[in-house]
Order: sequence, then C-alpha cells, then structure tokens
Amino acid sequence: MKRERSLTPPWRKRDSHASGSGQRSNWRPRQDTEHWKQTVYVTMVWGTHLDYQVEAFVLGMCLQRTSTKRRILFASPDLMEHGLTGLLGSVWELREFQYLEAPRHGAQCRLSKVWSKLQVWELLADEFEVAILLDTDIVIARTMDPCFNLLQHAQVGGVFRGIGDFSLRSPRPAATIKTMVNSAKGGGKRGKGGGGINGGVVVFKPSKQTGRRMIRWLQNDYRPPDNVGAEQNLISEYFGLNETIQQIDLSYNFQVHQLGLAAQQDTAEGRWTACAKRFGEICVFHYSAVPKPVHLLLGDMTARTCGLHC
Repeated sequence: MKRERSLTPPWRKRDSHASGSGQRSNWRPRQDTEHWKQTVYVTMVWGTHLDYQVEAFVLGMCLQRTSTKRRILFASPDLMEHGLTGLLGSVWELREFQYLEAPRHGAQCRLSKVWSKLQVWELLADEFEVAILLDTDIVIARTMDPCFNLLQHAQVGGVFRGIGDFSLRSPRPAATIKTMVNSAKGGGKRGKGGGGINGGVVVFKPSKQTGRRMIRWLQNDYRPPDNVGAEQNLISEYFGLNETIQQIDLSYNFQVHQLGLAAQQDTAEGRWTACAKRFGEICVFHYSAVPKPVHLLLGDMTARTCGLHC
C-alpha cells in the first residue's frame, strides 16, 4: 500500500524540546517541492574594499552552515577582475553585474552604487520564484529558510522600520510609509516622517516587469524623502503605496544599533523589547551602523569606517 505523504506544512514550527534548551531549534523546512527548487539567497558586492569581501565571505559561510539553498553573489566588474574571487567562489555562485546608472540623489556618496540592488528583480526573474536579498553586514545565527514561505499575498517583505507594533498578519498602512511628502509633514523630527522596510533583508518575488518599472521610476520621477535611505526607501514607497508589504519578524533582521535608538522608545511589550528578551531565538544580527565587526577584525578603525566622511 502506498504511503501517503504528510500534509504538515514545511514552515511548521518544530517543538522547542528538540534543542534541549527551550529555544527554537535550528531546523530547516522541507525542500522537496518545486517552490523550494526555485528559491535563492542573493547578495551584491561592489568595489574591491577588503572589508566588503570579508563580510561577503562570512555571510556565505553562515548560509552554508544554516541552509542548503543556492547562494548567488553579484559582483561588480572591478571586483571580478581584482577581488578575492577564488575565496568568494568557494561559498557563493559568482555572477557579474553592471553598475546601474541612476541620479545621485537620495543617497550619501558612500551609498551611491546601492541603487544597483534594484536590478536583482530582473536578473533573477527567469530562474527563481522567491529570493532573499541580503546585505553583507549581517551574521546569520539560525536558518532563515522559513522566510521563503512568507509571501502568500505580497510581492515583497521585510522588517518594518520605525516605532510601532505592526501586525505580522496585515500589511503596513500606506499612511506610515516614508515619502517626501509625509517626511516634510513630520517637521524633521525623528520618527515623525514615516518609515518602510529595512533593506538588509528583503524577501521578494523576482519580476522583469517590476524591476524595470522601479528603475524607470528612479531614473525619471522618483523623489527620495531623505539622503540616507536610498533603495530601501524606493522599495518601501513603490510597494507600500501601490501594493502590499509583508512584515517579517524582527528576529530575521535584528539591527543591533537600534537597541540604543528605537528600543528606548519601545513599550514594555513592544516588538524591540520582546525580541531582545528572546535573544537566543534571533536568526539574523544586522550591523547596519559603523564601525562594523569586520572593521574591528581587520583593525580598520579609520574615518571612513567610522562614518566620518565618504
């Protein structure tokens, strides 16, 4: 008699006793369906700074330890020619990309090439159903694979920026998205101009049409709300005002420096405070401020790495 396949969904949370410590075990969802065959982790590295390459290598090692999914690193032409491609190629599938020509508005000069990240929507469209775009300045402690199943009714997902206990079951209200208009209404006060998603971890459905529309908007009519948010502001506004942004749990993109910022204004049971209380369950530690761990590792404590100039 043929055995029936289990109908238990692959994203089911395993029993906590499996880890023996009361914490969530480092489990991986089943990957024997077409959905899992069409999912990928992706990052992008430009320039030949050693710190970026070391970060990317550590990120690849983290993914190799916590997931069996494919890993693609898009490298700039100068990195492909002069970088540590042998080292990076041991943990990533390397592909070359060309810099996106875009207006220099909306980003500090250190972020002027970050707009190139928008190209991954189109670059991955023919191969993958769902992708997770990662910054290199993160450390993965537990598997992120459950994130591939989050986009049931949305095209993009991420951790919401700003103060507020947003529901994981509903999209972020359009009125809370940071735009040039509502940022101006906030009078320059922090937290009053809206927010969006943090670009360090973005779950998305690749699409040539979507990628081309975002780039066309950037190159023609887009007006950023500030000079530091770059592509994450554009992604937030594009999807947050016109479609849906799925919030993902803070444990999948825990920005360490926010403990001294957003957490100070959090409620006793707010999402930052609650996540800090279950520190052992955090999957991703995001070091989005400077200096970063790699700077300490390489002894590179300079004006550039401390954010004093570009």
